Amino acid sequence: MSSRLILRATASVPVVRLASRLAASAHLRRVSCRARLYHASSPIRNGEKAASSATTANGVTQETTDSSSGRPYSELSVGVPLETYPDERRVAATPQNVTALIKKGFKQVLVEKNAGAQAQFLDEQYKAAGATLVDKQQVFAGSDILLKVRPPLDETVDALANAENVILVVGYGMAVAKAQYAISDIVSTLRAKGINVRFAIHPVAGRMPGQCNVLLAEASVPYDIVLEMDEINDDFGDTDVTLVTGANETVNPIALEPGSPIAGMPVLHVWKSKQVVLMKRGMSSGYGHRRTKMLFGDAKDTCEAIKKGVEAKTL
Repeated sequence: MSSRLILRATASVPVVRLASRLAASAHLRRVSCRARLYHASSPIRNGEKAASSATTANGVTQETTDSSSGRPYSELSVGVPLETYPDERRVAATPQNVTALIKKGFKQVLVEKNAGAQAQFLDEQYKAAGATLVDKQQVFAGSDILLKVRPPLDETVDALANAENVILVVGYGMAVAKAQYAISDIVSTLRAKGINVRFAIHPVAGRMPGQCNVLLAEASVPYDIVLEMDEINDDFGDTDVTLVTGANETVNPIALEPGSPIAGMPVLHVWKSKQVVLMKRGMSSGYGHRRTKMLFGDAKDTCEAIKKGVEAKTL
């Protein structure tokens, strides 16, 4: 199973900052915000002004690892695939970004051929910047960090639609985003396909005990598929996909490490699943494991998009 994490490049969280924060994660477990990072231009079309491009060109440091403990950049490959969303003309990294990533010390930057064509960046420009041009299969297979403009929902939708056993872990983030109704629709669609779908509820999930149970009940989720941690924790090993929404503090395996900040805290053993998809609103410290894909953004919006994708698979 891939160890790749997928990061969405946005104007507020620039490309090289995203890559650097992932590199700061110890064994891909934490995404750290503590690192001293420099800015690169955000995803733009050729000819548009990058507000921080001067900073990038003049302020690149030669550190080979992040100031936080974690994997050295020299062990990590960054991938830039072609955006496939209809009418999407942007690219997640410009040739200038590629130069900055390589100067930062990353092992390599893999760019899918013609990834920048719609944004008017030529393959020759990426190659001159130090990128390695590859096909789609190679960029996905060879990247530890995958930079995208649009959330990579297709893989998540396919994984859910083709699964036999799915567990959803929900927490306070679901409540804040009011994502329970979209989640309920996802569950109904998957169950109609004969997929075994259940919920795993941590004792401290939500602002108060029982909050998530109440919200799921309000969204018409059957009570008999909502299980407490002790009832379901042994089942993750037989689970194809675990979808975590706003509950990353309850699934962090660092709790099993003596001396860690949360040592001894009971956690849901989601890392035993064949694949984990974790929704996260921002880049603050949190869970990330070698079999984890991360979807950054508002949980309600992401769940609505997954819902539409799953429903389309059943037509």
